[in-house]
Amino acid sequence: MPKRIAAFPEHYPWIRAEALDYFKSRLVQAPRDSQQGLMLVQLHCTTVESQQRAFEALAFKLEMLWVMIDTIHNGYRGADGAS
Repeated sequence: MPKRIAAFPEHYPWIRAEALDYFKSRLVQAPRDSQQGLMLVQLHCTTVESQQRAFEALAFKLEMLWVMIDTIHNGYRGADGAS
């Protein structure tokens, strides 16, 4: 993530520095969120069925994130379809 954030100004110079604040905050928040999520799964998902449901919930979340990314990308494409 630090490499990606550092690459933004080089590849996307029109993006204001403060627009990257969210991503910078994730450098601290994401590990904490991951640890909390892992703790909840280990504490509450004690059967194969509950573990499968947790996996399905995560898969759904990731699918929705990709849908959002695709929607944003398509929303900002030019009328000729160019990115």
